Amino acid sequence: MDPQEQLFGLIEAAETQQKAAATAIAAMAKERRELAATVEAIRNAAETLQNGLQDAAGRAVKDSLNQSLENAEKVANRAVNVLREATHQVREAGTWVSFKTAAAVGLAGALTIGAVYGIGRYMVASTLTEIQELRAQKVELQANVDDLARHGGRARLNMCGGRLCIEASSNQGENYENWNSPWRAQNGANLVILRGY
Repeated sequence: MDPQEQLFGLIEAAETQQKAAATAIAAMAKERRELAATVEAIRNAAETLQNGLQDAAGRAVKDSLNQSLENAEKVANRAVNVLREATHQVREAGTWVSFKTAAAVGLAGALTIGAVYGIGRYMVASTLTEIQELRAQKVELQANVDDLARHGGRARLNMCGGRLCIEASSNQGENYENWNSPWRAQNGANLVILRGY
């Protein structure tokens, strides 16, 4: 797999992880709304209980003071128990939603940091490899230039049909005087393509 495809794969994986985190956060927001609805229902129930207590107290005064006190006490105890249970459920639900939110944010952050680290590490590694290759090529080219200089070479480089070529003498030795190559320099000199280019 080529480096760009690997890079795009890592970016796509990071985007998938971010989408999953966004979905989890949206689900937690829905749970928060449902929790708010539950709290509102508890408030309404408390108001209903309060109204019920007032009605029961009024009836109790009419019927009998002793009987009404017992009834009011029973209703109040039931109301207190219901409110305690509701408060406990609200606390548990709030703790769970907070935990899920923290976990989702932490996971999304860790995945994002991991993806950025992986991409950065990959890019640095490929850059170091390219630098090493360029240094090796430079050493090889410098050796060729030094060798040409030792032999008195003053070759003039040119391009022939998109390939590297040099000027060549029209006198290549006995029986090869005034020969013509298929390529010509602006000054009319013969051009020959170097082997390997």
